[in-house]
Amino acid sequence: MFEVSIEDCQAIFAHCSDGIVLLDSQGQQTFHNAAFSRLPEQDRRQLLAGTAAADTTRYRLRRQSLSNGEALIIQPPVTPQQEHDAVLSALLEQIHSTDDIYAATAQAIHRTLGWRWVSVTRFVEDQVEVLAHWDTDRLSDNFSFEIAGTPCEQMVRSERYTLFTDVGKAFPCNEALQQIGAQTYAGLIYQGAQQQPVGHIMAIHDQRNVDYHHAEEVITLASLALSANMLLAQANDNLARALEESRTDSLTGLYNRKHFDEVRAALAQDYDCHQHDAAMAIIDLNNFKAYNDSKGHQAGDLLLQLVAGELKKLGREGDTAFRIGGDEFALVFPGINLSQNSRLCQQFSDSMRRLSLIIGCPVESSVGCAMLSETAGCAEHWYKLADQRMYHQKQHQT
Repeated sequence: MFEVSIEDCQAIFAHCSDGIVLLDSQGQQTFHNAAFSRLPEQDRRQLLAGTAAADTTRYRLRRQSLSNGEALIIQPPVTPQQEHDAVLSALLEQIHSTDDIYAATAQAIHRTLGWRWVSVTRFVEDQVEVLAHWDTDRLSDNFSFEIAGTPCEQMVRSERYTLFTDVGKAFPCNEALQQIGAQTYAGLIYQGAQQQPVGHIMAIHDQRNVDYHHAEEVITLASLALSANMLLAQANDNLARALEESRTDSLTGLYNRKHFDEVRAALAQDYDCHQHDAAMAIIDLNNFKAYNDSKGHQAGDLLLQLVAGELKKLGREGDTAFRIGGDEFALVFPGINLSQNSRLCQQFSDSMRRLSLIIGCPVESSVGCAMLSETAGCAEHWYKLADQRMYHQKQHQT
């Protein structure tokens, strides 16, 4: 019979991420590993004493009887964000593990959210062609439908994440939704190489008691994964050079520096005439040159394209994203006020975290914001103020 010595066990325990403590038959500690040592001293004392203090109830504590005592196995607390990121990473793994990315996406979203119906589609003129459809517990036959009068129509018009928490009330004339008992709808487009809408993901449920924030995270990430897949498939295609006077950046599909100058000049003139305020955000990717040098220019171009796709989804209709330099972007929000900035910042932070999951390494940036009214409507000073704040943040991050 194969036997393992206590020394061998302790050597194995030393590499475990869970805290492990060995106690003899008298309850005296005979061994603890490094993971247990790293816990706060007060938590260690309370865990050993078996008290249910507020600080220790976050841990998962298991007791394992031994021939001459017992072992305590202590799992440190997992933050909601860590748990959420683990779910999203699992979703990505499912999507990328098959050749049929559409079916895998529909199945992965269903498994993650538990919603009854999930579809991945593409747009064909005024029709929506379903490429994969998950119905309750299986993939079903594909189908097509007219987009007019559906929740998808409003989602396509806005090109942003769209949610209806009472489908029956919002679309009382849509017989198909009424017949299946649809209660909740969530949808988002995915884009092709030139940032044009190609199709969309939609999830429909027959209940309204769902985690809406989680649904947005999962569907947004899946949409980004589909967009990334299309970009990778066309990564070797030659990108047409935009004319020098064009308003569009050829790589990302965003408006370029020339149009950025035109827009802020027009907003400055509007401010002079009507005192209409506007916000500007200047965004610079941190350590992009190092990423480009280590991963290659193709990977660097892909990252810029993915960032551009995320920036286009931020804000409201009428808000505009620009690529104004190599890895420098700008967002302009006409009519916005300072109280709305926090949500925009959170949306941007969430998009950078999703990109980090997609490419497998951290995507970080520096952001500087300024209101047009802070510079009395001067377009040049407005840009300089936002740019200075961006560099100030970058200096404090390095």
